[in-house]
Amino acid sequence: MAGNRWANLLGEKILEREGERRCYIPYTDSNGNKLAEDEILFTNEESFQGKQRLEVWGAPKKEGQMFTVGSSGVEMIYDDAGNFPVALKSPEGELMYLKVSAKTGEVLPIHAGCCQSLDGIYTGAPRAGKTTNILQMSDPAFHDTIVKNTNCSIEDDLPTSSPARRRYEEAGRKLKEHILPESTKRGEDITPYVYYITYTEEDRVKHMLLRLQDIDGQECIDLTWKSKVFPYNYFLLTIGADELIAGEQGLPVQYTKVVDKLISRLRVLRGDNDYEMLVIITKCDLLDHENPYLKNGFQNSIEMVNGRMKQTIHDKGFDFAAFQQRGECVQAYLKEECPNFYNKLLHAIPKQKLSFCMIASIGSKCDGNSFEDYEPFCIDEPLLSILARNGMYPVCDYGERLHEETVQSFSVGRGIRNRLKSLLEISEDDEFDEDEFYEDE
Repeated sequence: MAGNRWANLLGEKILEREGERRCYIPYTDSNGNKLAEDEILFTNEESFQGKQRLEVWGAPKKEGQMFTVGSSGVEMIYDDAGNFPVALKSPEGELMYLKVSAKTGEVLPIHAGCCQSLDGIYTGAPRAGKTTNILQMSDPAFHDTIVKNTNCSIEDDLPTSSPARRRYEEAGRKLKEHILPESTKRGEDITPYVYYITYTEEDRVKHMLLRLQDIDGQECIDLTWKSKVFPYNYFLLTIGADELIAGEQGLPVQYTKVVDKLISRLRVLRGDNDYEMLVIITKCDLLDHENPYLKNGFQNSIEMVNGRMKQTIHDKGFDFAAFQQRGECVQAYLKEECPNFYNKLLHAIPKQKLSFCMIASIGSKCDGNSFEDYEPFCIDEPLLSILARNGMYPVCDYGERLHEETVQSFSVGRGIRNRLKSLLEISEDDEFDEDEFYEDE
């Protein structure tokens, strides 16, 4: 959806350098429209509301003003993220800080057009845990936890709040009071979370927009060919452990309906395979911790200390080896217990585009819509895996931090060593001193 996000890999640099600016980077709105730079309109809240009044009620006193970068007499306002402005000043000196899609009328992020973007969408059956996890990943306290000891920052990039966003914020507050969010309703206006990520290492500064979209579970089951789901380039497929257990017992389940609809349409609509999928088993605290396929995968990356989160695995950078080990446990379990589902995924999605993990957003028994104990399990891994794979978070392996330029060039998993050898043009017969390419923090 945001172009080729791997453009920064294998030699093509998109790093900021002093005195160097990047050109406009096409942004794609939530309907899948790739916008030209003159299709991003600049306005402000007063003018935007005036335009809405014109369209809805008619005959306002003054129609809202809209400008583009090509409008006569405007002054462009930049920050450090590229050549495209974050705001304009009108010829009358009025600040135009809202970006609006000319195709849909939706409000765009502050940095739309300024940097590369990645668009991820949560898919899954009703009650799979999509909303709960996205609320957790949107919590400022969670952001503090995952950026500690890094040069990474995360900030909300939407310039204005919407009623939908305010509902989500209220749901986030209730979650901290041990009240589960209500299921997303069909047809509900769901505003995506959009984050401006900045990652700095030494003199290298990179910027990325990350958009995370929730979606109603019933809509996932009833996916049509015209669904807004398909243009996204990162799919977070959530499957509740309770559904997996029910399936093992021969009971009807819904996650298979989601998978069938999703992958059959991806084959046709996204034949370029320019997307990735992270399969997330949610509510994993319900699974048997002594299961022979899973028992080595229950090391928690997050622990609660005096009511605050603390990283236990990824505190020195994202540990791909630990993530991959847990992913292999999940794969082995799915291959044994849900072979048809597992094989459908492997047949539909290239292996290098597919990864697995398991989380527990609450980690304890829920009584209706409330819970007593809060013991989350590995809730940082979905977000960190996305950031790390896109070179926006420090990465470690074998307990040490990897060189940044090397990290950006390999895939997750046991292919790390081979990928390094390939990049460095080392043959299979040559000796490879890994220590030479790792450094202490």
